[in-house]
Amino acid sequence: MAELRLSQMANDDLLSIKEYIEKELNNPQAAINTLQKITKSLRLLMNFPLSGASLASVLELETDYRFVVSGNYTSFYRYTGDAVIVDRVLFAKQDCMTILFGNTDE
Repeated sequence: MAELRLSQMANDDLLSIKEYIEKELNNPQAAINTLQKITKSLRLLMNFPLSGASLASVLELETDYRFVVSGNYTSFYRYTGDAVIVDRVLFAKQDCMTILFGNTDE
């Protein structure tokens, strides 16, 4: 079983998701349900770390990132052989590639 590690940014992402749904959308139960769905998908990676799709398979960019989708959110992670390291959890409508890699047009 792989160890699951969340970066500080991924932790901040989860907190922001919870706060947005809870306060801005005024739906605390939906916030709980959303976080449960995301964390369930992340916990599954502990037993099946390669189950997420390779980001390189959908981009013309060499990267070791993989991703899993949980509803409207995508978790981006790397597998090191003994650990799953979650770097970001982003809303689907965000410009995820710019957030992860910056401007790649240069």
